[in-house]
Amino acid sequence: MLALARIATGDVARAKRFFGALAEILGAHLAVDRKGLVGFRGPEGALLLIGKPAQGAPGAGNGSQVSLLAPSRDAVDDAYRAALAMGGESVGEPGVRGDRLTGPYAAYFRDPYGHKIMVMHVAQLHAAARL
Repeated sequence: MLALARIATGDVARAKRFFGALAEILGAHLAVDRKGLVGFRGPEGALLLIGKPAQGAPGAGNGSQVSLLAPSRDAVDDAYRAALAMGGESVGEPGVRGDRLTGPYAAYFRDPYGHKIMVMHVAQLHAAARL
């Protein structure tokens, strides 16, 4: 259902490096690169935009979260480690969430600007895509 999400940052160059590293792990690519705004498009077609805050307001939303799909559990682990290595803050180590048989494998962290990001692998989604 998600087509686009946008989050704000005070440092677009740093966000480009941070999310660019995650995009490489998750199979996404840089789709928008202009002054004050970068965007990454995932293999499912959704676009994540990161840019300067509107009207100078604070950028990190309290209570907001962006979830990124990963092609495998290993990709979740790799993205989590990469995020922490680039200045992200752990909010939840990789593991199965919810039902141990059908729940997603996910990790949570905050990007350097304070946004809560979840990277998750949902086996049922990947199985359905192969049908």
